[in-house]
Amino acid sequence: LEDAVMENVVGIWPGSDPKLKKEVIILSAHYDHVGHRPDGTVFNGADDNGSGTCGLLAIADALAEYGPMRRTVMLMWVSAEEKGLLGSEAWTKDPYLPDGLVPLCNVNIDMIGRNASDEFLITPTKNHEAYSALTQVAEANMKKEGFKKVGSADAYWRRSDHANFSEHLGIPVAFLFCDVHEDYHKATDTPDKIDYDKMRRICRLVVRMLEDLQID
Repeated sequence: LEDAVMENVVGIWPGSDPKLKKEVIILSAHYDHVGHRPDGTVFNGADDNGSGTCGLLAIADALAEYGPMRRTVMLMWVSAEEKGLLGSEAWTKDPYLPDGLVPLCNVNIDMIGRNASDEFLITPTKNHEAYSALTQVAEANMKKEGFKKVGSADAYWRRSDHANFSEHLGIPVAFLFCDVHEDYHKATDTPDKIDYDKMRRICRLVVRMLEDLQID
């Protein structure tokens, strides 16, 4: 196997408050997947994690429409998650933020386009040692976007990039996730099976969370 260089792709939306703009809310989604078979069969990764990466683009559009928030928002499309959370590990062990900015929290989205339209999962829950008010912010806004139930994704704590933000930076994290399905890590994870309305509402939920996180 040949070595490959992977890059995390980052965009920063500067805050407007003279003091609070130094605090950065990091939104993340991994953009890598598992590639293709020797016979040329492509693993499309529409849900894992095309849904999350496109979700960040939608949130970027929402921020552009909304205008600057008081706190800075950073969008991070993370590399090499499927290889062992390598992209987020590299960044969180040697983080770079310009102009004296400091990380405040991380909201990570992964596989947000399938399964029941009125449910999603989250970690950490109150049963997890990393539980914080960030989970409560998500729970407080879920019904506004038509979600009747939020389940536990604590079993997936080490399965996506939020774990590195928690472990290496010591900041609150929230992982929004809609669970695996019969097409998980298969070539049949295709765009025609995505619930785009559910994706939209998850993205709106994240924007509502951002709004609530602007309080001093």
